[in-house]
Amino acid sequence: MKYFAYGSNCSPAVMARKRVAYRSRSAAKFTGFELQFNKIAFRGYLPSGVGYANLRKQIGAVVEGALYEIVDEDAEVLDRSERFPDHYRRIDVVVETSCGSTVSCVAYQAAANKVGRKLCPTRTYLQHLLAAEDLVTSSYFDKLQQVQVFEGECDRCRLTDEVIFIQTEQQVRQFCSKCHQANPVSGTIRG
Repeated sequence: MKYFAYGSNCSPAVMARKRVAYRSRSAAKFTGFELQFNKIAFRGYLPSGVGYANLRKQIGAVVEGALYEIVDEDAEVLDRSERFPDHYRRIDVVVETSCGSTVSCVAYQAAANKVGRKLCPTRTYLQHLLAAEDLVTSSYFDKLQQVQVFEGECDRCRLTDEVIFIQTEQQVRQFCSKCHQANPVSGTIRG
């Protein structure tokens, strides 16, 4: 299966963690859509203002990302990781490769009832998109680096700043860059 990733799945490390095997990973761009972070996170440990990547139609816009050839047996694994069909739906898209050829593939777009307003990605989530530096143009990479990330209040010092979530096998911690504390966060890791 050919799959266009524009969010956290741009990172090979994320794909490995999800145990989604692929035969190839290459640069691709999708014209006529723009990248947004308006997919509601729906994870018990994340605050309500956190958003994930999504596609929205926009004439003249371009989304850059990774074109994968997914091993057939892992297509279902990818569907589950994207919470298809409840959270994301599959859409058929045509992307352009770095060679200028076009490829028909699938991408995931958030279901209309899973989209919110005024959401921001966490720094941790955005780092997964930045892991595609080897595939995206320098101007697109620079644009990603400028994305406003989620800011929240530290439970300990009560200052508002960028929030970084650190996930271990058993627990999620919220790291405060002001007081340098990694406070446990309640909620489920699955979601």
